[in-house]
Amino acid sequence: MKRFFPTINPFDRWVKKAVASNCATLALIWNRGLGDIPLGLYALFHRLTQLASQCEVVVFTRPDLEQAFKMLPFNTRVEVVKTWKRGQTAQVPLALKQSLSPPYRFLDKIDPTRWFKWQINTLTPRLVWQAKWDFLPDRFALSGSYIACHLQSETAPFYGYVKDWPLPFWEQLIALLSKHEKKVILFGMEQKPFPKSKYVLDLRGKTTFLEMLSILKNHCSTLIAPDSGVLSTFYYLDADFPMKIVSLWADPKQGVLRQKVASPNKRLSHIPLCGKNKDITTISVADVFKEVLQ
Repeated sequence: MKRFFPTINPFDRWVKKAVASNCATLALIWNRGLGDIPLGLYALFHRLTQLASQCEVVVFTRPDLEQAFKMLPFNTRVEVVKTWKRGQTAQVPLALKQSLSPPYRFLDKIDPTRWFKWQINTLTPRLVWQAKWDFLPDRFALSGSYIACHLQSETAPFYGYVKDWPLPFWEQLIALLSKHEKKVILFGMEQKPFPKSKYVLDLRGKTTFLEMLSILKNHCSTLIAPDSGVLSTFYYLDADFPMKIVSLWADPKQGVLRQKVASPNKRLSHIPLCGKNKDITTISVADVFKEVLQ
């Protein structure tokens, strides 16, 4: 295994001390982004299976991440704290602490970028897809094949640069796709005004996380998306289905490009388009349109 520390990795040190003190439970606090689940926590749990397989692992997290944790192939208990929001200090309620089997240890500050740097170009995250999830989109009565556009990364306050492609660019792209009679589905959290079209189905804010992934997997031929948690989780689905991803990047040293390992899905084709000088607006509508139709 590659080493990036002059001495033992801080995470390894913490785990080994806990095991040496006969801890029954390792409790983790996770209030970071969705994309860090495949790109950071996957490596954390992978390491725990090597160092502390005898311990129960419990993760405390916020409600919007609960479904993503179901995709991790590890024996982990997930406890949802309904009041938690991203960016806020995460306090574990006393009642949930009392549910842990003693003795236990808490790890409340996790540094996946530094602690799990060894995984780059080495470890392939593999997110489990359950067959029953394929039926989740039935309530939307979808027909035919769509091009999916993920308009918002939901990461604006947490980075020193803009990850999202401007809304006017999306409008121009989808107008071009409509002229070619391509059906489009919009995904995202905010339902900002968007031009009406018989070729556009706006599902922003109308799906659960797993419903969205199931629609992508079962009803879409192409996903156009910025670097985001949606892109990272969908890219690392351990399932076999045809898919083209055209990804849009302000910083190509992040996300799945930083991970430097292929998707477990052998039928997935990935075309990353990178902006100049961390400026995603330098990716033109014409360039994206060309890659989508090829």
